[in-house]
Amino acid sequence: MYPLILDQLKPAIARETAKMSWPLGMSRGPNGILGEGAKQATEEFFIGGFMDTLPECRAANYDALHRAQTIVLGNRLRLHQANPNNNCRAVARKLINTFMHQLMKYDRYRPLWCDLHLPLDNGIFGALGRIAGESAAVQAIIECMRGRSVYKIRYEDYMFIQNRLWDFIDELNRRPGMEFRLTSRIELNLLWAWDDC
Repeated sequence: MYPLILDQLKPAIARETAKMSWPLGMSRGPNGILGEGAKQATEEFFIGGFMDTLPECRAANYDALHRAQTIVLGNRLRLHQANPNNNCRAVARKLINTFMHQLMKYDRYRPLWCDLHLPLDNGIFGALGRIAGESAAVQAIIECMRGRSVYKIRYEDYMFIQNRLWDFIDELNRRPGMEFRLTSRIELNLLWAWDDC
């Protein structure tokens, strides 16, 4: 019989969520971001204690938890880099953000919804670039990123971008005729898919 106690299910939740949140291009071919063994190391990170940090986490300390866990995962990924010019912690941020997005399907973790960071990648920056003229917040993001890879930026620049995304959400929510309000930066994932609709 499978356990029905959430604490006993945490390793299975972590494994399933880690598998579902692995970005396709992260380890694909010669242009991959990470090399052999990275996917397994990432799964082990999420299974091995990351989940234990989340139930106590609330808005006041989500960013601090995020930064601390980024350092831990980034240090593990250093051994598996395909491109040594990338910042391991920047790669870890993407993996943690994608994991947290997938984790929202479980009620216990949904209180963190409003605190989630948007996973940054070329698709998002391409979409933001197309609308930069419509938003001062987005223009500031594009200026911050100009000519740089998302996998090479410092944490300070990363947080600057995440904070400007809140400003952009405020701009969107104030627009006349809005039929719904955005409540999380993760909802901006829609931007990269919008052009395909």
